[in-house]
Amino acid sequence: MEDLQTRLENTLITKTDGDATIARLMAENEAYLKIIQSKGASHRTPEHPDPEAFTGEDPTLLPNFLQHLELKLEMNKDWWNSEPQRMGYVVSCLKGKAHDQVRYNIKDGVVLFDDVNAIKSTLQSAFGDIDAKATAQLKIFDMKQGHRSLTTFLPEWYAVAKLTEWDSGALIAHLRRALHDNVIWRLSHEGQRYPYRTWSIYGSCPYLR
Repeated sequence: MEDLQTRLENTLITKTDGDATIARLMAENEAYLKIIQSKGASHRTPEHPDPEAFTGEDPTLLPNFLQHLELKLEMNKDWWNSEPQRMGYVVSCLKGKAHDQVRYNIKDGVVLFDDVNAIKSTLQSAFGDIDAKATAQLKIFDMKQGHRSLTTFLPEWYAVAKLTEWDSGALIAHLRRALHDNVIWRLSHEGQRYPYRTWSIYGSCPYLR
């Protein structure tokens, strides 16, 4: 009887020690996970701004949206572990008509496109300019500086000019036509006194490179 009681006590002690060991190991594991998670967070790339949601209401906003989207995906590429996660993020940036173009290929929260490029191609087909060069060539004919400053007008003009794929000679001719008469007069006046300065404004202008 005493032997049985001793064995029972030893069994209970062993069980208690085992429970304590399990509890200790669980606590150590939890602490280790917290350390790993904190290290992972500290090594995560800083958040890059999200692109403004694209609705499709203004198709001309698509190029800027795609550019900002690509920057986000590249600058924070460690935020997503798989292509489905990347696609999920892209879809979350679409609203209204733009989202309608991709919703058919989303089932039970899973995006079924092959990859992000497939989603971008769908948006390009629906909202993109199929002939951006021709559009730019037509638009540049209507561009005039008016009473805007050069610092305002030139970037807008250049954004269109670079899409025309025209050479510098053609672009210089169009820029002369687009600038305000007072600016042309000043440049011509400067050209008579300092020919190199006028060339530096036109021929070496960063907007014509």
